[in-house]
Amino acid sequence: MAHPPKNLQGTLWSSDVNQLDLEKNKAYIIHQVITFGTMDQLKWLFQTYSKRKIVDIFVNQPMKMYPKHIY
Repeated sequence: MAHPPKNLQGTLWSSDVNQLDLEKNKAYIIHQVITFGTMDQLKWLFQTYSKRKIVDIFVNQPMKMYPKHIY
């Protein structure tokens, strides 16, 4: 099982990054990093997941967590 890097712990605060799986928890990871991540974390996100996968998760598995200024 592959985990997110430890430097994402602050962005993925509701779970221990050592317990997260990059595949099983991708919706949570993608939404959290898009909403709260730094530029470096966003770069990591796009290196880890394809642009198509990120858009698919964003559109088809929406989370009601985005402040109005984001969308």
